[in-house]
Amino acid sequence: MTTLTRRAAATTAALALTLSLGACSISIGTPDSSDNTSTQTAQQDGGQPASGDDSGSASTAAAPAGANPNIVEPGWLELLNNADATVMSPTNGQVMIDSAFVNAIVRDHVDTMTLTGTEIDIAATSVDHLVISGSFIDVYVEDVASVTITGTYVDVIYAGNPPTVDDTGFNNTVRQQSANGDD
Repeated sequence: MTTLTRRAAATTAALALTLSLGACSISIGTPDSSDNTSTQTAQQDGGQPASGDDSGSASTAAAPAGANPNIVEPGWLELLNNADATVMSPTNGQVMIDSAFVNAIVRDHVDTMTLTGTEIDIAATSVDHLVISGSFIDVYVEDVASVTITGTYVDVIYAGNPPTVDDTGFNNTVRQQSANGDD
């Protein structure tokens, strides 16, 4: 085996291990600066992100019990109805996700939500500040005050008033959900 072949095999193995480990947990919150406790981690059962295909039953899905009846966006409804989605609450007002292939629903108010992973679909009720540096992320949020994006291929869809947006990333969209759910 040549040195180049060994390096390629080692790199491939390391990448596979990194991707498999990254897809198995969600970090919630950040350690308090005065407290050296570790970040809480919620295990996820290998769920895949909601598909990007908005055709079929997603457009006719009904909002789940307890959801805002004004939500009509097909991808949003699909995520809210996803039985495999992780339901979480913020820790100290913070939600941080730095994993891959995450489907999550955040029920409580969030001061700061930070998304640094990839292939994340997340629905939230209320977020003061949304910070996204990851890629291929869909965020559905009823109310958001400000959005900062440095990542790529990010879609933020909101239902309330328009947020303040600082987007220095690439190929991102921040928009209000469509009135009839056709987008």
